[in-house]
Amino acid sequence: MEEYSLEDYKNVIILKNQLLTMDIYQLKALYQDYETYLLFLDTISVLISIDCGFLFLRDDIISKIEQIIQYNRFEADSDTFQIINEMIQYFNTIQNYSPNRKKILTSSYLAYQEDIRKMKLKDMNDLFQAIAFDANVIVALEQNTMDFLSDNRYFLSSFNYMIESIPELFENSSCDLLQEKLHSIEVRPWPFDRDSRQSLKKAEEHFKKKKKRKIIFLLFSYFLIGGLLWKRK
Repeated sequence: MEEYSLEDYKNVIILKNQLLTMDIYQLKALYQDYETYLLFLDTISVLISIDCGFLFLRDDIISKIEQIIQYNRFEADSDTFQIINEMIQYFNTIQNYSPNRKKILTSSYLAYQEDIRKMKLKDMNDLFQAIAFDANVIVALEQNTMDFLSDNRYFLSSFNYMIESIPELFENSSCDLLQEKLHSIEVRPWPFDRDSRQSLKKAEEHFKKKKKRKIIFLLFSYFLIGGLLWKRK
């Protein structure tokens, strides 16, 4: 699989939020400038590669994408125009999937999201809310504050999702900010808030495992480099 940058992953998260929460008129206003239109195309390309299951969640998602693609299509250069045509062909193909196949893909995607987010999703709308909330966490990291992230349930969902799918977020100052937010979450003791308590526990365990793996990797690298330097002497 092609490697993508941290910015690519962030852009995908933001775009998924937009596709779930904005109507087509808002999206057209957002991407009417040609430079932002090219960013849209690039992000859609990444989305197809790393998270194509998202496209099957709602019928209007592909419809919105196709309308934006058509918006500046004939202003594109030949290479970009070719990419656009390939995207259109791809969307035509998956839209012709049978209802049963789409249902299976959607069910698999829901199960995957529950597993990676370490939470039980109530219904599809709950999944939409969880996916949309991911963008709030990205914005919070950009602004270097978690103060406006008041929904701890969705924060834990996003935390678990990102530590697994975008570990690069946990390799800089963002790690401290996310860890601080995680440690600030309080839940009522048993028998109250059972789901929230389990979700928080899983998030903390998940974080500790990732941190432990990173320490082991750094120690291994240190001794490996040390051994190579010793052989050179």
